Amino acid sequence: MVPLVRYTLSIIRSVSNPEQPHPDLPADSPYSLRLFTDHNFSGLQWETRGGRSYLRCLASGKAKLAKPEEIVRQLMIHKLVHDFGYPIESIQVEKPVYFGSTVHKKAADIVIFDRDDPSAAYIIVECKKPKDLSG
Repeated sequence: MVPLVRYTLSIIRSVSNPEQPHPDLPADSPYSLRLFTDHNFSGLQWETRGGRSYLRCLASGKAKLAKPEEIVRQLMIHKLVHDFGYPIESIQVEKPVYFGSTVHKKAADIVIFDRDDPSAAYIIVECKKPKDLSG
């Protein structure tokens, strides 16, 4: 495994471990990655190009720069598919969504579309990097 990928994974795993909280988070912080299991972490598909780490998006198949929020997004997609049983074909990322009759200017991180009506958003997920306290 490339050192940068190993380093990124070690930071992310330390955030997910309540016994060893990440140094940038208060010990009693509710913001962590405890929602995800080792199974979710092992399902991520890492690539390295030009010394930078990328993740292969499980929904789109595209390589995405492995920023903290992207790592959380891919962990969540893995959990939705493998732990909750949502079909990968019903999941799209960075999808503009309608609120009423207008398209919101910021795209949703993850959208799961309804099985019976593939044009209707069934679940919308907004991901944040582990240290982000904004809502």
